[in-house]
Amino acid sequence: MKAAFCLSAGVGLVAAGIYLTRHQRSTQFTLEANVHVIEGRELYLKGDFKGAENKYARAIAVQSAVGTGPGVMAEVLYGDACKAQAKYEAAERSYLKAMKRVVGGSRAPALSPALRLAHLYEEDMGRSEDARGILNRRVEIATQSFGAEADQTLSCVEDLAGFEGRSGHHVASLHLYQGLLKRLPRSHGQPIQTHSGGTAHHDYTPKPTQKCP
Repeated sequence: MKAAFCLSAGVGLVAAGIYLTRHQRSTQFTLEANVHVIEGRELYLKGDFKGAENKYARAIAVQSAVGTGPGVMAEVLYGDACKAQAKYEAAERSYLKAMKRVVGGSRAPALSPALRLAHLYEEDMGRSEDARGILNRRVEIATQSFGAEADQTLSCVEDLAGFEGRSGHHVASLHLYQGLLKRLPRSHGQPIQTHSGGTAHHDYTPKPTQKCP
């Protein structure tokens, strides 16, 4: 497994720095906590999941000590490190904490830890119903945050449709995908061929939907 994460320390540090820069303002990390997160991300990319877990735990402790809470990112990364070590219950707690730490008017930052939690339930803990509940909740959050036609929302619906298909609920999956097709952008007003040989009323040009963070 470590071979898959065998990146140079320099590359790992740069990647971690870019990741941190994107989220630094919203998480309001102290400088010390920033250092721990960057070092933890580097260790994770090198396959040292235990070392990464310890670094993320220190970042959470430092930020909690200043009274502002560890923020969403540290909890998510800590959960990733726990999952990589098959500490599934610890990963679950961390993802749930990350979802609860979202503050302000928008719940959009909860989409990323929610997706990780859904994958954890489905792939590692055998809790399909819990995974379905989380994925449905993501659709609700995205709809409230971005609108029903936004790329982020459509991506969340696509995640739910894929889950239903993997779970053997093909009718539910088909209905969700059909709903997605109706909401995708249309172009040129040209009919498209259906599987039965008939035509639909409008053509559409699929575009890659933006994955939820």
